[in-house]
Amino acid sequence: MVHEVWADVSGYEGTYQVSDHGNVRRWKSGVRTGIKGWKNLRPTMSNGYRYFVLSLRGVISRVKASRLVLVTFAGAPFPGHEACHNNGDRTDDRLMNLRWDTRKGNLADKHKHGTAQVGVRHPMAKLDEEQVLSIIRATGTQKAIGAEFGVSQSTVHAIKAGRLWSHLHTRGARA
Repeated sequence: MVHEVWADVSGYEGTYQVSDHGNVRRWKSGVRTGIKGWKNLRPTMSNGYRYFVLSLRGVISRVKASRLVLVTFAGAPFPGHEACHNNGDRTDDRLMNLRWDTRKGNLADKHKHGTAQVGVRHPMAKLDEEQVLSIIRATGTQKAIGAEFGVSQSTVHAIKAGRLWSHLHTRGARA
């Protein structure tokens, strides 16, 4: 079994601790119950990421587990840097899986791991890949093409110009 290292969360010393495995616990003083000790917190999930809610003197903060781990064990990020998961698993908040990097580096990771929200994986996608390839190859007015696929003329224009679904644009041009 791998040893879990705990450290105080900056600004919450003696109240909250985070581990190098991405777990968070809170000190319970036992004022009402008489039981003192550390209580592990359950994370909340949002957009695939683990968050913890921390409270101090009535101020509530919702913080990503990955950020808590990195700030505590690696230090504050450089300006413009964000927490990145080396293996692409948003729930793997172990220190060994995290690093600070730029937005560009994080997006490159998402493409490498296949977790980027592009194409049909984008939550706002109204078309599938075959439909987009058909739009790229289609002739006629953009308004007519849009009406055929149930999208606006501006969407057709953006697809044909390579601003939307750009990862398919070169495939469509070759097809």
